[in-house]
Amino acid sequence: MNRLIRCVFFSSLLMIADQLVYAQDNDLSTIYQIQLAAYQGEVDWDRFKNLKDVGLVNTQSIAFSPENEGINDNLAHVFVGRYLGMQTVEAVKKLLINKGFKDLLIEKDDYFLNHATGKYLRYTIQLGAFKKLDMEQFANMSQSENLHIVYEKNSFRVLYGFFNSEKMAELALEVLKTEGFEGKVKTFR
Repeated sequence: MNRLIRCVFFSSLLMIADQLVYAQDNDLSTIYQIQLAAYQGEVDWDRFKNLKDVGLVNTQSIAFSPENEGINDNLAHVFVGRYLGMQTVEAVKKLLINKGFKDLLIEKDDYFLNHATGKYLRYTIQLGAFKKLDMEQFANMSQSENLHIVYEKNSFRVLYGFFNSEKMAELALEVLKTEGFEGKVKTFR
């Protein structure tokens, strides 16, 4: 009997450890972005045309850092995506490396979803789940900076916005429908 209790106890510890490792790998409390390049002068946008299967390309950093505030390096930084979880970043990095992008820098915002009010953001709008991502369909969306990508179970989920109530998410979905987008309100963490 004592041996059985010890076996059950250690089995439970192993299951908890597995769940903690999965939670760390798939933590949806941090937003990531990948810097592809930095240009002195004009950006060569043609170089980034084939990236619709990894995210939307932009020049707006997500990094929130008071020590970086006001720094102007006179460079145009080019980023791709807004990703939730390191598992998503690793999947996208592989795709980018296969496309010839090698000097990738990861930026993260671990403040937005974790600060005093951000921790209550529980709802999002899922616009789709895809084995192969195609962000072209979202390129002309107003407020596309609210799009986030999660990679889980061998597919990419495209999410729009973070909301503290299901009602707020439903209202945002109604606005998206006027732009021709469909989706479902879901919890994301």
